[in-house]
Amino acid sequence: MRAVVAHEICARVRLTGVSAAAAAHDVVHGMLIEIGGDGGVIVVDSKGELSMEFNTEGMFRAARDSHGRREIAIY
Repeated sequence: MRAVVAHEICARVRLTGVSAAAAAHDVVHGMLIEIGGDGGVIVVDSKGELSMEFNTEGMFRAARDSHGRREIAIY
């Protein structure tokens, strides 16, 4: 809650033009760590592309897209 991670990712995409994946990486591995936080996000950009970023040892996550990508992972 202190970092408002989803808002920060969206703001970086909107204001700087970086990709959603790049913004998620920068926030999770940069800003979040700087404030002593840990966690992760699953991001879907405007084209339906998925990215999953986390700065912990593992994160339960799953994704499926229209291109046939299926992913279920813990670590």
